[in-house]
Amino acid sequence: MRRSLTRKALLRDIKIRQLRTQLKNQMKSLSLSLLRWLWEAIKLMWKMIGIKAQDAHVCSLISQKHDELKRLGEKCYELYLGGELVHEDLLVHLKRIEELDAKVKAWKMERKILLSKGLEAGHNDDEHC
Repeated sequence: MRRSLTRKALLRDIKIRQLRTQLKNQMKSLSLSLLRWLWEAIKLMWKMIGIKAQDAHVCSLISQKHDELKRLGEKCYELYLGGELVHEDLLVHLKRIEELDAKVKAWKMERKILLSKGLEAGHNDDEHC
């Protein structure tokens, strides 16, 4: 009878070792899967950071382009006012700018008159635009 108990204990120990080995293998597999997933997530994050950096660079380039277009427009307007630029495609826009400029100048003159009458006492003429 002692022998059958020993045999049961031995089978139980074998079963426990098998379960431990199985659990250990499953943990290794899970750990590897988790590490693979984490690695892929990190690679994706680096790609996104690169894309965001490129986006920022492109925005900077667009801003530089707008600055250059503004300078170009100001130069065209100066040439137009000096009578040096006559181009049919630009005349419509240049005349509109001239009208807007005239309205601004008229407002500044009106504002000076208002200031001289004391309606806006305490304000400097250079405070607006």
